[in-house]
Amino acid sequence: MDGQFALMLNKTGRTIQCLDINAPKKMNPKNDYILGSVESLPFKKEMFDFTYCMSVLEFVKNDEVGFDEFHRTPKAGRWLFFTVPTKYFIFHLLWELELFLGL
Repeated sequence: MDGQFALMLNKTGRTIQCLDINAPKKMNPKNDYILGSVESLPFKKEMFDFTYCMSVLEFVKNDEVGFDEFHRTPKAGRWLFFTVPTKYFIFHLLWELELFLGL
């Protein structure tokens, strides 16, 4: 985790809970950082207003368990956002562009 999305979300003024299987490279004192896996989230059911999972599910051993765990965390009627990269995934395309332009 490089924390870039959590750092951006700090601008909303909300408390950000960051979970990763690895220690973050960047840490913001306004955020809570937790080591863990999406296959066994240490959060209560319907705990968050917004939950996102970026490029994680393709790495878990049991994607159904990972998705079920991830799906239970947002409050009823709130947002759940996840991505799984593909060849045409926007961040992959941006990365390719950065490489091409030498950024």
